Amino acid sequence: MYGFRKPQVSCHVEDRSRSRRKLWGGHGGIGRVIKICIYYGMGGFLGLLGLFLEGCNRAGQQVAETGAVRASGDSLPSGGQGSEKPPTTARGVLEAMVKAYQTASQYADTGELRFYMRRGREVLVDDKVDFAVSFHRPNRLRMEVYQIKLVCDGKQLRAAIQDLHGQVLELPAPAELTLKDLQQDAILAEVLTGGIAGPPPQPLLLLEKNALPRILPQGVEAELIEPGDLGEHPCYRVQIRQPEGIQILWVDKKEFLLRRIEYPTQMLAAQFPQDAKPDEILLVADFHSATFQPPKDPKAFVFEVPPDAKLVKYFIPPDPRTLPDPVQLLNKQVPDFKFTDLSGKPVTPKDLAGKVVYLDFWGPQCAPCRQMLPQLEKVFQKYKENPQVVFLAVSVAPPTVENKQLEQIFGELKVTVPMVRDLEGQGSQLFMIPGIPASFLIGKDGRVQDYQIGLPPNLETELPAKIEKLLAGQDIYQQALAPFQERVRQYEAALQRAMEGKPPEGIFQQQMEIPPAKIEPKSEPTGFRLQPLWKSQQCIQPGNILVVDRPDGSLRILVVDGFKRVCEFSPDGKLLHTYDLGLQPQEAVTFLITGVGGDGRRLFGALAPGQQRVHLFNDQFQELFRFPADALQNPHPGIYDALLADLNTDGQIELYVSYWGPVGVQQVDLAKKDRRWGFRQIENVVRLAVGPSDAQGKRLLWCTHSGASLIGLDSDGQRQAELMLPNRVLYAAFAQDLTGDGQPEWCGIHFTTLDQMVIVGFDLAGKELWTYPLPKGRHEHPIEPVFVGQLVPNRPKHWIFPGPDGSIHLVGADGNRIDTFCYGEALCGLAAGMFQGQPILIVSTPKALEAWRIEPLQPLP
Repeated sequence: MYGFRKPQVSCHVEDRSRSRRKLWGGHGGIGRVIKICIYYGMGGFLGLLGLFLEGCNRAGQQVAETGAVRASGDSLPSGGQGSEKPPTTARGVLEAMVKAYQTASQYADTGELRFYMRRGREVLVDDKVDFAVSFHRPNRLRMEVYQIKLVCDGKQLRAAIQDLHGQVLELPAPAELTLKDLQQDAILAEVLTGGIAGPPPQPLLLLEKNALPRILPQGVEAELIEPGDLGEHPCYRVQIRQPEGIQILWVDKKEFLLRRIEYPTQMLAAQFPQDAKPDEILLVADFHSATFQPPKDPKAFVFEVPPDAKLVKYFIPPDPRTLPDPVQLLNKQVPDFKFTDLSGKPVTPKDLAGKVVYLDFWGPQCAPCRQMLPQLEKVFQKYKENPQVVFLAVSVAPPTVENKQLEQIFGELKVTVPMVRDLEGQGSQLFMIPGIPASFLIGKDGRVQDYQIGLPPNLETELPAKIEKLLAGQDIYQQALAPFQERVRQYEAALQRAMEGKPPEGIFQQQMEIPPAKIEPKSEPTGFRLQPLWKSQQCIQPGNILVVDRPDGSLRILVVDGFKRVCEFSPDGKLLHTYDLGLQPQEAVTFLITGVGGDGRRLFGALAPGQQRVHLFNDQFQELFRFPADALQNPHPGIYDALLADLNTDGQIELYVSYWGPVGVQQVDLAKKDRRWGFRQIENVVRLAVGPSDAQGKRLLWCTHSGASLIGLDSDGQRQAELMLPNRVLYAAFAQDLTGDGQPEWCGIHFTTLDQMVIVGFDLAGKELWTYPLPKGRHEHPIEPVFVGQLVPNRPKHWIFPGPDGSIHLVGADGNRIDTFCYGEALCGLAAGMFQGQPILIVSTPKALEAWRIEPLQPLP
């Protein structure tokens, strides 16, 4: 209930005003909900999550009934006020507080959430945000918390979010408000819960009938400590010892109103280096005027819709034109910056008028910047005698770094590009750069023509070509602006659909419940025969399957079982091992990954979308480590994908992890068991895939994300490439060498509607090659969406797509259908392999794990 967002350390250049908005529930979390649950379908993940939450609630109910916490229970007072028997234990106080809110017909408060950090005499942060809540049972509510203004007047529920300018959510009011009513819109729920202190407690206490287990989960200790006074209000103080630290609730002794929450801060402090830890951190919510009396404002339950607002049936992410992004500088005059050269002389746009200018923002601690500068030096040497071209290496180092330190770095790198300093942080404020290196190319008329965040690919060849066009008086901004214009077009179309109440499309789809597809009757393939090989019912709940080769060439068949363990079968169906993965009660896994290092040792990983950790094991499923190690105590938005790969061909495999929300992608050093780098310039990274080798044998990590493109990262976490399919938004991309030529074929997942998945073949030039629609609906179980096998004799490998109706589709590298048949049951996992010289198909269903030998009916062309 009272969770935190983990501060991430990265080479990030960020304006403080922007970070403050995220602290109090900014739009940074909105992107998290713009995702398609590939494995579960749109409603499946919510259903799975609901099972976990239901299990937690049941556990909490058992705790509540048995008193299985350190504090014993009291009998409940007869009412929220004037109880004849005051509680004497922590549990008793919490029970009385919950009952007081549950039985109250009205409630109102105003308050303040404060975040304060101090190191020595220096105040690092002292931010405050006001909030206010009014309530009249059964269905009138007003909340102004974080960025949200929400009003339910008994007829309509309306809400506005600060970052979603121009949108007002309008839904019918329920007869009785529940907590679920505030969570029916995914973006509203995300912003409501996405601040530094997590969701506000008032809705939980007022609307949730089973609130106590949410406040005091199973196994969490609570103590009644020294009481205290808040003004004229004597208060009980309940200390709750949570995994992330100690939380203290101040509860009014007379009315059992919640007056203050002191949130735990230990995990926040842990994010700082030992020599830079703050001496004091406070995160406190004060409910100054909390009362069970009606609100004083007669218009408390009136929502005044702004005249320019659009009434929508669901929120969509913000207009890209309202977000701080360097793309907005294209074709506009360069910002009125003021840099300083190493002699102390200011450098402004006026000094550079009439010239083509290349600005490179860099920092002394930035490894990619050091990699880029020598490349830039080569281009600079080509133009250094040209008076119409200016290169400036803009150092973002703080004023405490001396000029001679920067000059020493340039000397070591043999770089002679003229250097200036950004001593006022204008890179983030005026140029809106999210990280370094960042470069801008400005035309002779002062308009920004191009920009690049990260290490530019092919800098030595592409930059001169761009400079030559600008010298010739041509514009080049159109190419960089095109993806942004496409996002604007998609936003405007999505806004119109939201106003009309039509289902969202493309990257604007929210998590919405879609019924599972109807399972079609069993049918046979047309080009081969399925001969039963074996059937096992030894798994509790079989799921996704991973087939790998042993050193002797035989198959290992690994099946995720019951979200908690892995069962290993021999090719002839014998259960060889059952591996308990050692997961915590709240953890689950749905699929496996694997990789083999240069030493020949195989590693396995286990994970599930939305979960907090990837679990790493050796080839015998003995635990190596779990990443992020502290995620259960300090949760993040959730992991979506992971893979094990050696991108730079040094013989060492690394773990790559992608996340929902703004965390992006991280590389994990397996030896150090810790993150090596993070790439946060993209959000909601749904899928990771490894591209082909270049001339040096190096490969890119291709990331599918909510920005409607694929981003290629190198082994150092630098953006090297980007592609976007015309008129297609891909939610996941997959790469496999099907033809044996060493070059992978590509396919991706596109949704034409919420329930219609289309597989799209494409190449890395951004050309669409073919499409293959799958049956409508969603899968009942979390099955992987794309597999590869060689089930048809005399043919190369092919794609295998599971349909939500129980169908199995074999599709060639060219997109042509090879065969299709219906299994007759809901599919939980698929895999293909070779056994005794013949192809086999392995299928898991809710009932069993089955293997089939493939026998051809007739020779195929």
